[in-house]
Amino acid sequence: MKKKSFTTMPTFVIFSVAMLAMSFASYSYDPLLCYIEIAVSVVTAGIVVVSTLRFRNYIATTVRSTAEKINGFNPEFLDKYKIPVTVLGAEGEIIWSNTRFRKQFCNGKNPEGDMISPYIGNKKITDVADHETFETACNGNEFVGFVISTNEGYVCYFVENTYYRQIMREYNATRPCVAIITFDNSDDFSNESDEIYSEVSLNVQSFLQRWANEYNALFKIIGNNRYMIIFKETDVDKLVEQKFPILQEIHGIKAGQHTATVSIGLCRGINSLKDSETNARKALDMALGRGGDQVAIISNNIYEFFGGTSATSEKVSKVRMRVIANAIKRTINDCDKVFVNFPFLTSALGAKRYDEMQKKRKGEEKMRVDRKAAVQIALLFAGAAMLCFGVWRGEAVTVLSKAIKLCLG
Repeated sequence: MKKKSFTTMPTFVIFSVAMLAMSFASYSYDPLLCYIEIAVSVVTAGIVVVSTLRFRNYIATTVRSTAEKINGFNPEFLDKYKIPVTVLGAEGEIIWSNTRFRKQFCNGKNPEGDMISPYIGNKKITDVADHETFETACNGNEFVGFVISTNEGYVCYFVENTYYRQIMREYNATRPCVAIITFDNSDDFSNESDEIYSEVSLNVQSFLQRWANEYNALFKIIGNNRYMIIFKETDVDKLVEQKFPILQEIHGIKAGQHTATVSIGLCRGINSLKDSETNARKALDMALGRGGDQVAIISNNIYEFFGGTSATSEKVSKVRMRVIANAIKRTINDCDKVFVNFPFLTSALGAKRYDEMQKKRKGEEKMRVDRKAAVQIALLFAGAAMLCFGVWRGEAVTVLSKAIKLCLG
């Protein structure tokens, strides 16, 4: 029984009563037609009564099953309950609901006979039955739903969590994301002159500070040509969508033949500011190790890169080597297993030396096998010699007689 029978609806009942009244009115015109109409009206009324009784019996059976499943089940009590509650049939049809459910889910209408699917996100009742929870939304409100199976159907109740979900969304949107920024080719300008270096450094700082002010972010100088900006999560979403235009804006700062570039390490998805700052430094090391002039975003130990299109010259320095070494060290520490491959090993040792090592290893293995075989042969000969010595002394007859006595005993 998926829905309430149409014969129990008021329209069908009114139709049956109207047909009975018309049958009496037609008696004066055609008695035979009157009898036929009365018979049809009686049959229709019987169908209405039987269908109504069946539907009420179905509701009573399901409610009794619910009462067995939930101790103290009382429809009058649940009707005044402060959370939406509904009793469902075996196929998910609503056979009873309290006032709170009708108010929050049905705008005050009676949903008896309707399927529960539209109220639980168009899910099937069997998909959510006996699970821990499920989430749904209706009329602008959000709920956590719970379904309990009974012998004849289900009991479904909802706890509104609109306020808490809104707080969670606001919290996630305003979660801090730390960005560590460095003016990565400042040496190119310092080699020109102190005046050019100071001017370019000041311009880079001004661009970055203006960029932070656009998003109402915290800007702080943390070292020589190193800066920290703390964005909100929603701001980072916009920057990712725009692919960090600040990189191109910094390219507009030029002096002589050099163009200013910055590298940015950004961490998102972490609640702790301390951990976020640590991961931002890891991301910055990764950006510098890839050549600089780019943004490296780390989230759940997964990197995402933007920029890195400028033709900056690669410079091998102690600082760069240290940055690369630290990045490799952190990556290795974060891994459970590390496999190291040295393709140059055989060529460095030489094919001849490699073959000699292989021959030596095989020789040692053959020597171990030969030594084991020699011991086995020696033991075999020793056993045979002892056997012959015993026969020579006549001990074979003694052993045989003892064996016969042992068997007969």
